[in-house]
Amino acid sequence: MLLLSQGIPLLYAGDELGNSQQGNNNAWCQDNEIGWVEYSRKKADKEFLQFVKDAVAFRKAHPVFSMEKQPRNTDYLAKGVPDLSYHSDRAWFVGTEPADRGVGMLYNGAYEKDETEEYIYVIYNMYWDKASYALPSLPGHRKWCLTADTSTMQTFIPAGQEQPVENQKMAEVPGRCIQIFCARKCEEPEEKPVRKAGKKNRTKRQGVSRKDCADTEDKVKSVDKVALEAAEKAVAEENRQSAAKASAEEKIKATENAGTASEQSPAVGEVQEH
Repeated sequence: MLLLSQGIPLLYAGDELGNSQQGNNNAWCQDNEIGWVEYSRKKADKEFLQFVKDAVAFRKAHPVFSMEKQPRNTDYLAKGVPDLSYHSDRAWFVGTEPADRGVGMLYNGAYEKDETEEYIYVIYNMYWDKASYALPSLPGHRKWCLTADTSTMQTFIPAGQEQPVENQKMAEVPGRCIQIFCARKCEEPEEKPVRKAGKKNRTKRQGVSRKDCADTEDKVKSVDKVALEAAEKAVAEENRQSAAKASAEEKIKATENAGTASEQSPAVGEVQEH
């Protein structure tokens, strides 16, 4: 965390060897083992010493951790992303609650002229348990690649060997751990050119001859003719049934009218008697 901070990091003599002075930060007046620096521990703590060397080299390789101008947390140069922004389990939102024991810091390399990385994202999880942090979306065909993880023996991954993380939305960070991500531009998928070709070329490319096309057209026409004839027959049959139905209704109506007329006419005997 010290070597990723802005300004000039100050390492106390022996810090690179794990000399903790047993927690005493004012041991200058004690002429004993607490204040002594045991340089022979270089062999015993060579892994920690290598970690410090890698951390120093990483800081030197990335000037965004020692900017000439103080970050403003705004995009005052219109680079698309602020010079420095803070994130939590939600991108572009910083957690300010007491339960929030970590933070994600996104550095925009465009604000530092000598920076080789476009974006560097550092996640600090100070909690003892694992926690999830959002990975801000990247423009274009870029993906987040894990560059450093303090929970592993080989903290810093050699340049050029970084691999994109599977989950590009969220990062699960182990407890009391720092992870560093760098943006890598992936190759854009090649689009196959679509060539405009005439009917002859399209027919040849599909492996169909002109004769086959003509035969297919004849078959389609024949099918259409059969379907048309069937439709005409269906319409004619429907018209015939409608005419027969209308004729039957007329006959029934005529019969009913005749019956009514006969009922209304007086009998012959009744007329003569009258």
